[in-house]
Amino acid sequence: MMCARFRRWIGDVMGYFFDTFYFEPGSRMTGIWQAGVDLDADAELVATASLVRFGRDQHDQLEADFMGSHLPFHFGGFHGVGPDGHPWAMMLQVAPSAAADLVGSDSVYWPMSDGLDRALHYNWEAELLSDRGFRRLDLVDIYTERGVEPSAVEDWTVPELMLGLLAECCYVALRQIVAGRITQCAFPDTEHACQRDVFSDVFARWGAGDLRGEEPELPEEDEPEPEPPRRPAKKFGPGRPPEYWWNKKKLRRMSTKKLRRLALSGYWDEQTITTMKRKKLIKLLSTPHWKNEHEKANSRVYLKPPPSLRRFEEDES
Repeated sequence: MMCARFRRWIGDVMGYFFDTFYFEPGSRMTGIWQAGVDLDADAELVATASLVRFGRDQHDQLEADFMGSHLPFHFGGFHGVGPDGHPWAMMLQVAPSAAADLVGSDSVYWPMSDGLDRALHYNWEAELLSDRGFRRLDLVDIYTERGVEPSAVEDWTVPELMLGLLAECCYVALRQIVAGRITQCAFPDTEHACQRDVFSDVFARWGAGDLRGEEPELPEEDEPEPEPPRRPAKKFGPGRPPEYWWNKKKLRRMSTKKLRRLALSGYWDEQTITTMKRKKLIKLLSTPHWKNEHEKANSRVYLKPPPSLRRFEEDES
């Protein structure tokens, strides 16, 4: 399986899939791949493209790879992240139309749709947003609508036509890809490490960061608000890690139960805290210490207590 991973904005010139499927403004494509499967060129082949959204905390590449491994007719695709943080993937499949006859289905796309449904059951946070099916004539019509003469792709197979649309997502015009198919080089006028295959050539240059579109300007209402000024911070000398402590007067106003809750919020061992008496808890919390091990490299400490303590103060009031 060939895979290229790089972060690129999805713009208006990225190809058929981005013109046909809906992607929210600000979405980014972060990776593209082809599965490298061998298909019988003499058989009648059909294809599908399915846009799947994953859970917010899931990883686009990992989930796309996992889903692809469970698709019986997996062909390739690309993945990315939306402006809301949700990862997504476009899953491409190519299958013999005769596969539908084996299961007695009236739809030539049913074996691929069924395979996708089964793969979705392995990830309950994933959902199918939209999908489309293609016969060879449908793909040729797409090429024609995008400025390619039908005679230029008359000997192209369904897998090659799908690879052309996939490569078009890398900011390369479909006409340039079709022209490069003759010499198996997509960039004859540019010095580059040619892959001797027009599709691999495009994917390799995209993965190297050589192909990119302009970063879109966000609408005025979507521009992020400027960050508020930070709270004055106490600086330590070079090489000294940040330390955190709380005022003894404020700690004395807390109950012992709240002191233990504060200490157990991620800073000390539970067994140690539960055996401490109130006086030792106050001494421990008022002594300069590191808030967390992974924060030792930070360079400042807030003069006010952290949010966890402020929450307890609100409860006290």
